[in-house]
Amino acid sequence: MFPAQALSNASGFARLTAEVALGHVGIVLGLEVSRLARNNAEWYRLLDLCGLTDTLIGDADGIYHPAMFNDRLVLGLKGTMSEAELHILRARLLGGIRNKAARGRTAARSTCGLRLGARKTAKYAFTPMRR
Repeated sequence: MFPAQALSNASGFARLTAEVALGHVGIVLGLEVSRLARNNAEWYRLLDLCGLTDTLIGDADGIYHPAMFNDRLVLGLKGTMSEAELHILRARLLGGIRNKAARGRTAARSTCGLRLGARKTAKYAFTPMRR
């Protein structure tokens, strides 16, 4: 397999990281660039590569050069805040599911041959197969 074919099979973020590492990218643009990576480790790896290859990072707020201390500080803070937002969102979604379960409003699928009974009893009953 040729290196170009290997890059075309890689995921989007891995391909972006590879292109930045090879020095083929001058600027990485996005609406919220901190959401490019799945976690802070990948985000900081991209920041390191961009700093080494003099690749700029731009988003809706401005254009940053990761080799400069202040710009790297802002980009690192954006990555941390992005990860915190995901944690808070996940916690709120799980809290909603638990609240719904506490009220008895969660719906579960029954296995073949069983049917959920009346709402008041919420018991499963055997149902004969139809042909």
